[in-house]
Amino acid sequence: MEVKAHSTKPIARYTEASLIKELEARGIGRPSTYATIMDTIVRREYVFKQGSALVPTFVAYAVVSLMEKYFTHLVDYTFTAEMEEDLDKIAEGDKKSIPYLDSFYFGKPHHEGLVKLIKQEIDAREVCTINLPDTKEIQVRIGKFGPYIEKGEKKAPIPDDTAPAELTEEAAEKLLENTKTEIDSIGKHPETELEIFRKVGRFGPFLQMGEKGDNGFKMKSIPRFLSPENLTMEQAVEILSWPKKVGDTKAGEEVIFDVGPYGPYIKVGGKNRPLPEGYDAMTLSIEDVEKIIKSPANLSGKGKKGGAPQSSSALKDFGNGIVAKSGRYGIYLTNGKVNAAIPKGQGYQNMTAEEAEELIKKKLK
Repeated sequence: MEVKAHSTKPIARYTEASLIKELEARGIGRPSTYATIMDTIVRREYVFKQGSALVPTFVAYAVVSLMEKYFTHLVDYTFTAEMEEDLDKIAEGDKKSIPYLDSFYFGKPHHEGLVKLIKQEIDAREVCTINLPDTKEIQVRIGKFGPYIEKGEKKAPIPDDTAPAELTEEAAEKLLENTKTEIDSIGKHPETELEIFRKVGRFGPFLQMGEKGDNGFKMKSIPRFLSPENLTMEQAVEILSWPKKVGDTKAGEEVIFDVGPYGPYIKVGGKNRPLPEGYDAMTLSIEDVEKIIKSPANLSGKGKKGGAPQSSSALKDFGNGIVAKSGRYGIYLTNGKVNAAIPKGQGYQNMTAEEAEELIKKKLK
């Protein structure tokens, strides 16, 4: 008798190619729509890429849970495949569009119409809550600024590149332990004379001027390019003055500067654009804005709230295939396969190659 060890391996994650192959096998989508489908699931952050693999996000889990519970037959594979066939027939002139839309909206035998489905009472908190396996105490919630962990009164943000499968009870407890909640005073605002507090919430460090109910009460996120620990009163006053008008462009468009959940940005004529690397937000001038407008990237009024960075070019090359890039939630490290967030307060400019490599190694553990 010979004893052999064998470990089972999880099913490989979908790549764009394998997902399209699966859609084809189920009769869902058409060659002309596959590219749009792939773009949509990435753009809406239902998945993020880890190398070529598509990793589902917590948002995807919440959306799927919502659809399966309240719109069951609309996400049935058979229904979707039949719908594709019906649309083909309509396109070919073998079926009328109005009767089809009528039955879809008002219903038909064995299928409730959309008009009834959208009148359902849906508990938003319930559908935005995901229970962590093997524990009833810790829950994942989908908030305005992304997913976070909640355990009683404790809350902690979940790092952007965390796959749901990686969030164990032990990992969640670590995140909760590492979340700071200290509050300290910087001093009194020279004009409003309200106390300025430096705090850390589940969405990162922020400033609070005064208390709720005070005339002039305000809260503002501390941008990633500043160190919360070394923040001066002058910088605090400047941050609390945002959004601020920078000036008007030569074309007569008003320019507003502000910092949103995804970093500093400028609004030109109603369109948002992330503030590129190399510009000082504290001394931003209208001349700087004119240069930014003339750069190759396009201003987009449909971009992510807060001016999410759109560029994926390397900001710094550390060697060994590791580079720093600008993403939706700030600067991160990547070796092409694994992404690692840069700890708050630690800039990439002065980071050594050894420190960058260590962060990637920690992510791989």
